Amino acid sequence: MVNKNKSLKIMLVFLAFIISVSIFSSHKLKGKTKMETLTIHYHRYDGQYSDWTLWTWLDEVQKEIHPAKTDQYGLVFELDLSKYPPKGNINFLPKYNDWKDKDGPNRFWDRSQPNEVWILPGDPTVYTAEPDTAKTIQKAFIDDSDSLTVVLSHPLTREDLQAVRPG
Repeated sequence: MVNKNKSLKIMLVFLAFIISVSIFSSHKLKGKTKMETLTIHYHRYDGQYSDWTLWTWLDEVQKEIHPAKTDQYGLVFELDLSKYPPKGNINFLPKYNDWKDKDGPNRFWDRSQPNEVWILPGDPTVYTAEPDTAKTIQKAFIDDSDSLTVVLSHPLTREDLQAVRPG
């Protein structure tokens, strides 16, 4: 009988432990579902990422964010959301080498959006899924009756020119 009571006590203690861990873990997970970091992926068609940072602002808070890392898409910026006011859109603008250049237009992250977004140069859209970065014609202008200006997403290579050369 003593062995059964001892076994029962051990089982009850073990069960209480499992329930406590379960309650603590679910409580902790609920607190972690709140977005604490905003990740912004920045792609440049020219592949030049040196000295690019991200200027951010919301109300009177202004911060320059340096890339946390690079990935196959480009630069990755990570913003600690606790450093910004809890309400309002966080504005951002990629900038080059202490404002020697910038990649407008200004963009913003709406707090209803996912906490991971992607941006492209010169494009005002804040994408909530990784956008296509294939070579495209971005703009074309008829300059004259026999002249056309084309703005491409990527620099042309010799191979690109040879592929479109007639005959």
